[in-house]
Amino acid sequence: LLIGQVISVRKQSNELFQSAAVQPVVDFSTLQAVLVITNFRPVDFTPLIPTTVP
Repeated sequence: LLIGQVISVRKQSNELFQSAAVQPVVDFSTLQAVLVITNFRPVDFTPLIPTTVP
């Protein structure tokens, strides 16, 4: 579920965490939980799609 796009990331040397500006694509008032994925690698699901046998 796509919730938004990262517009910018800010990290200062004296801070423990980074800050990110996100352009939302959903209404956050309707969400109950959000999971942030930091190391996404696309997976090819083509072998899982059944094919017809002639």
